[in-house]
Amino acid sequence: MNVVLHRLDVFVMSMCEKRRIFYGRYAGDLTLGITGDNENASWAIIQRIKGFMNDHLGGRRVREKSYEKAGLFWE
Repeated sequence: MNVVLHRLDVFVMSMCEKRRIFYGRYAGDLTLGITGDNENASWAIIQRIKGFMNDHLGGRRVREKSYEKAGLFWE
């Protein structure tokens, strides 16, 4: 657990669970995994993450990248 970003993790996970979006973070990289037609919801979450970081983490920059992959699953 990362103590610095724990509040961010809880905030993002609560939004993602409601929308059936998968959330993962490694160090400073956040990943939202979407299925079906949740793309608009994921962009809304990104905007909320930006607001959270501005309010609670001193306005750190968020760089958005979008990758599309279909049919690849790892277990």
